[in-house]
Amino acid sequence: MRGLRPPVAVPAADVVGRFRHRLRGIVPAADLDDAQRVLAAVEDVPWWTVLETRLLGEAARTDLLLGVLRDPGASALAHGPIEGARTFARTWTDDQHPASGCNVLWLEWDAPVGPREPLLLFGVDQGFWPQHGRAPDPLSADARIAALRRCCGAPEDAARRSALTSFVAHLPPGSRLVCAAWLGVRGLDVDRLFVGMPAYRVGSWLARTGWPGDRARAESWLDRIAAPWEEAWLQLEVGADGLLPYLAIETPQSARAPGGHREASFLSSLVEQGARPEHVAALVDWRGRRRRGAVVQHRSFHVKVVLRPDQEPVAKGYFGLHHTAA
Repeated sequence: MRGLRPPVAVPAADVVGRFRHRLRGIVPAADLDDAQRVLAAVEDVPWWTVLETRLLGEAARTDLLLGVLRDPGASALAHGPIEGARTFARTWTDDQHPASGCNVLWLEWDAPVGPREPLLLFGVDQGFWPQHGRAPDPLSADARIAALRRCCGAPEDAARRSALTSFVAHLPPGSRLVCAAWLGVRGLDVDRLFVGMPAYRVGSWLARTGWPGDRARAESWLDRIAAPWEEAWLQLEVGADGLLPYLAIETPQSARAPGGHREASFLSSLVEQGARPEHVAALVDWRGRRRRGAVVQHRSFHVKVVLRPDQEPVAKGYFGLHHTAA
């Protein structure tokens, strides 16, 4: 989302109405009803809205993600109805607290979406939507993660802190740590880290870090998703004993023109593996933008492949929607 203007708030019915209009037969109406109830409770907050759907490997379901900038989102969330987010936002509004260095917050509700505490994903890349008028956060990325973990109630763990520090320190040149989340709300004492790095560096980096997953399988999927000269988007997990064999690889976010032969080939291969053709077509047709009066509607999509040991790959399709001032 680099280069985009900040989102503006629009009524929840307008947001969900766009999904209803274009995703009939793809996203169940009941899932959209659930999403609208969450959005309606906070519709004065300017969000990025994302629906996460299943293409391969898992039963069909729809998760909801909402992204918000610290300014003005923190103060709105601090007085809002979302449990967990409200508690964190009261700290987030404090310019003196380490959490204030988090420019972007993502909230994720697993299906069925309801009024329960969401997973919080913290933006830790200071170049992602920098906060104008504020000095750069002097904290290192690993120190910022430690502070944000404490906000979520994560237990103090010297070994975990050391593992996270080592992870950040050994990222290859040209890489950036984008987001971090502690999965305690899902009952897991696990940290998930979101990283962007040159695709050609991924294989050797996984080997150097001792990632315990199937590297051949990971590199095979990566070759289908990203060209060597492109940025690869990865998600990895750190547990009590260090890196876990979990790996997720995301395609670049596609908002405007088609992504060319690689994108078409990859999406076609998902259909060959069992994804519904109409679901994949809906992703491709979703992207674009439209001006309505003083507001511009932006639609984007991307795909994520999740690799876990001894399990079939899971492919997820993401429908993104946000609005900016014209």
